Amino acid sequence: DILLKGITMKDATESAVLAYGRTIASVSIEDCVFSNNQGTLGSAITARNVEGATAMTVEVKDCEFRNNISPLATIFSDGPLIVKGSVISASSTTAIADDSNQGWAIIMGNLGTLSMSGTCIEDNINSIFLLENAVLALNNNNFGRNNILGIGSCEGIYLSGINECVKLKAKWCPLYPAPSSYPSSTPTNQPIGPPTISPSASPTHSVQPSRSPSLPVTSGNLSVEISSTTWFFVVFAFHCLTYVLL
Repeated sequence: DILLKGITMKDATESAVLAYGRTIASVSIEDCVFSNNQGTLGSAITARNVEGATAMTVEVKDCEFRNNISPLATIFSDGPLIVKGSVISASSTTAIADDSNQGWAIIMGNLGTLSMSGTCIEDNINSIFLLENAVLALNNNNFGRNNILGIGSCEGIYLSGINECVKLKAKWCPLYPAPSSYPSSTPTNQPIGPPTISPSASPTHSVQPSRSPSLPVTSGNLSVEISSTTWFFVVFAFHCLTYVLL
């Protein structure tokens, strides 16, 4: 297992954390801040398995994500993703606001499983998107607000396999004191379509709900970019061996 704790990760150019380990590996990210990162899939975190299997487990706890820029999402995972007590805000709102099918807070790939609790999804172009075969395992005490700036009119979690919008039911962000009132939004709960996952970093993406995503193939590694200095945590996946860096 890998633990990243109390780190500010900013200004990465290809995801702050690339979690490309094998299925049996895991990384825990606690009390971290992700700011102004960029990436092709997930600007802050991308979890994939280059062998085409389920990605390593990523657990995010008590973290803050703000102003991260990607053609797709702040967090992209093709494996188990556990998010607790975190804030994801202002995904891609500056650089690509002209493309309303971008700027998702979270996208779960077809091998992904999302468990989320006590988390606030605020002021993103779009909220959370699960590809057709992705699984929503837990949605408990989460809050969503102002995530309907783009084509997605689902304020909560959009399950593309069954064309359903699952609400985030908390009345206010559980990480802040209860306010006297919150501005309300009235989503129609029917997104127009999903983001197209492409190997290109181009901001032009078509909407093709029935098409399987075409993901870029990248060598297996876990890297972390911190402030202006780049630190690398590398996990090389072999057929018989898995190296775990602490």
